[in-house]
Amino acid sequence: MSKRVGRESTSILLRDDHGILDCHAGNSLPLADAAQETASLALRLAVDATSISYDKFGLGQDFRNHLVKHGLGEAFGYAGCGRSQDRKGFANLRTEAAWKLRRRLDHGRHLDDRYPTSS
Repeated sequence: MSKRVGRESTSILLRDDHGILDCHAGNSLPLADAAQETASLALRLAVDATSISYDKFGLGQDFRNHLVKHGLGEAFGYAGCGRSQDRKGFANLRTEAAWKLRRRLDHGRHLDDRYPTSS
């Protein structure tokens, strides 16, 4: 029996230096299907496995096994609970990264990130 914390959503985010190219997300995407979709995108876009990262905590502990089946065993298992860059504003790196992603996806935000509190 696994401990559930209510955050079992799976997402695949594809980005390059210019921004987000594609995003697949939901709470009904099994890990096997997420690995298949990741492998499909990697093949179609010629992404090397070493450029793929995934959250290796929680449900992600088993994700590497699914990636290996698709030849992506060199993907990087990321433990996102490290120290945040803004230690006063965020408890850990995962929280900070999620907040920054939320801000980047907000179409109404100010586009100059050097001034994050401006509107």
